[in-house]
Amino acid sequence: MPSPHFTFILTITWVAAESLRVGSFNIQVFGQKKVENEKVLRHIVQILKRYDLVVILEIRDKKGTAFQKLLQDLNQQSNESYASYVSEALGRTTSKEQYGILYKQTKVAVTGFRVFPDPQDKFERPPLGFIVNLKEVSLKFGWVAVHLDPDTVEAELNALYENAETFREQNKLKNVLLAGDMNADCRYLSNRKMQQLSLMKDTRYFWLIRDGYDTTVHSNDCALDRMIVYGDKLKSAIKGQQAQAYRYDSEMKLDPKTAKHISDHYPIEFEIEKTNKTKKSATRRKLKK
Repeated sequence: MPSPHFTFILTITWVAAESLRVGSFNIQVFGQKKVENEKVLRHIVQILKRYDLVVILEIRDKKGTAFQKLLQDLNQQSNESYASYVSEALGRTTSKEQYGILYKQTKVAVTGFRVFPDPQDKFERPPLGFIVNLKEVSLKFGWVAVHLDPDTVEAELNALYENAETFREQNKLKNVLLAGDMNADCRYLSNRKMQQLSLMKDTRYFWLIRDGYDTTVHSNDCALDRMIVYGDKLKSAIKGQQAQAYRYDSEMKLDPKTAKHISDHYPIEFEIEKTNKTKKSATRRKLKK
């Protein structure tokens, strides 16, 4: 009696690559007025749900409760829990601001929060530094968050370079991200002055957002918000090696008035793609005679 014949069928399934989304968002004068407006707060939460890690700029809230209300609503409407950090109020004038950080605890670990010392008073608001560990891609980098004064952009950007170098060396970091509202374009910073910046001359620092790329809700082409990376591992991990603005007005189909009630800036963001995985399976099937 002849032996039965079998054939093996190999099935290869590609699992679509997911990505981690990282952002920085200047929510213009974020405080009680915005959290008390249910429509505006709902839109802000919808925007922030996009991110695994996001830094909020321009928190101005003397009561100190607006950011906690934002975190509460975000967690109520998200499938994953966000943790948070909020800095002390910073600034030379009575109009002080805080930095806020929101991150998904299952995907991101954030440690070592530190407002940079500014004994020579070079900044209107000193930068905030911290260390990020992206758990799912085994990537560690330092983050320097900034909101620079539009009247002294050139001086503050050069001071930022000095701070970034010190931060990197003290923490033995191979990868660093500088991100925030830098006011580094248009009437605040000419192309000639831009080319003279230490952050431009040192080619180890790579600007993810080009000049003239619009990061504002207003009808102009100004790249006021920027992301700058140091380190090959971080740079190569960023999808397309570029950042972009999330144009929430068009994406969420908001009218101009509603959009401007949220902010005069768009969030800026980039994605870090996880490695594609394949699943292989084999089945044995008896051939019919």
